[in-house]
Amino acid sequence: MSMTNAERELIRLIRQTQFGCISGIKLAGGQPMLDCNTSVSVEIRLSGLEPKTEVVSEQDYAKKPQVRTLFERFRAIGSGTIECIDVRDGLPFKMTVKHKALI
Repeated sequence: MSMTNAERELIRLIRQTQFGCISGIKLAGGQPMLDCNTSVSVEIRLSGLEPKTEVVSEQDYAKKPQVRTLFERFRAIGSGTIECIDVRDGLPFKMTVKHKALI
């Protein structure tokens, strides 16, 4: 899977986060736009061992089903705001999308 620069930037942030939430990601044309409104909340364990970080190439990481699904969902959404990408073990686990209410 070939990634755009915007996707690579988000993937680097997800991998660095390991456990936590990345908030305030704008989508434009199905591409993530990180800016000054993007923030990261990192979960820190207070007991037990820290999980081992798997060392994987960017190409192999991009092939993981969670990553492929994340970018497929971005393209389906097109434009909007991702309130939170929940990150577990350095992978996108789930996300919360903000939509305007249709009244």
